[in-house]
Amino acid sequence: MPSYISQKSNSSNEKNLAMSRPSLKKTSLILFAGVLLCLPAFSQSQGSLKKQGFFDLLTDNQATEVTITLDIDTLLALIKTDNYIPAEFRIDKKKDKKAFTLPVRVKSRGKFRRMVCDFPPLKLKFEKDDLKTKGLRKYNEFKLVTHCLEDEETSKNLILREYLVYKLYNVLSPYSLRVQLLQVTYQHKRHKAVKIKRWGILMEDLEEFADRHKGEIADELGFAPDSLYRKQEQLASTFQFMIGNCDWSYLPSRNTEFIKLHSGGIVPVPYDFDFAGIVNAPYARYDPSLGQTSLRDRVYLGQAGSAADLQGIFNFFKTEKEALYEVINGFSGVNKATKRDMVEYLESFFTLIEDGQRFEATFVERKKLEKRN
Repeated sequence: MPSYISQKSNSSNEKNLAMSRPSLKKTSLILFAGVLLCLPAFSQSQGSLKKQGFFDLLTDNQATEVTITLDIDTLLALIKTDNYIPAEFRIDKKKDKKAFTLPVRVKSRGKFRRMVCDFPPLKLKFEKDDLKTKGLRKYNEFKLVTHCLEDEETSKNLILREYLVYKLYNVLSPYSLRVQLLQVTYQHKRHKAVKIKRWGILMEDLEEFADRHKGEIADELGFAPDSLYRKQEQLASTFQFMIGNCDWSYLPSRNTEFIKLHSGGIVPVPYDFDFAGIVNAPYARYDPSLGQTSLRDRVYLGQAGSAADLQGIFNFFKTEKEALYEVINGFSGVNKATKRDMVEYLESFFTLIEDGQRFEATFVERKKLEKRN
């Protein structure tokens, strides 16, 4: 059984937390040098690709505008199935660039969100021959995180919060999915007047991700935490704890993909963060069986047996603290209140890991809960 850590949220205390942003010193990088040296070699191979993939066409520091033309009624009627429907994906014209169009098949994906959301998350699948004709690489399957709620402002805020979580993990781990922020117009195929324009997040093809890191997708239904590459398991698990996410597991696999590197190590790749406390989605549920009484309560679901096991990872997170804050504060898409809320939630994590006794005590409390259950 894995060990757990839990931390109750304290909204009144979190609001009073000062935003600490000390300047990083070069010597601070030494703190986690041992961990970095233990990392398997990985490829930063976007620049080394012989030709572009479809995802590369969308890559932009800003949101990319796209249009997906499909039969919205049919999509919603088949929301509980895995049936694809035909659609068209168009990257809309930008400046002097022409619009780029490809046929695509679309289906609903996920479990909880497709049951409770006004609009389901989507899986996009292009034909490899179509990509080849356009001079693109073969990677053809993409997950699209869509708006869940009909209310436009709320759905925008939630999408942008979740997008920032992906960008936070990009700072911490090379084994993190590339994502692209989209402004998507869903054009009804049969009723031209029906258009839904919302924000979305496109994730890169998992096969392309595996190839970038000189590995392959591990198709098993999950892995015991102690079978994973140790430092990456600790990093991913601590990240989930930092953002307050309990909607994941390694065995069985839930909201985690796995890549088997050619070196033999198995690396967890987390995704889907809408249940995280830092996102704070109104439809998300906390888990009382883990001791949570609020969505913002943190619970450590990783393999560590004590706080001491995680000191190397904690030191690394501390060196990246300023970079994490900058991801949020430097993003113009969300307002000051949202930035402040997200930074204060991260700050409560750093305050916790600075207090060794308090953090160690959470292990003891979790073990008591395990015995009662």
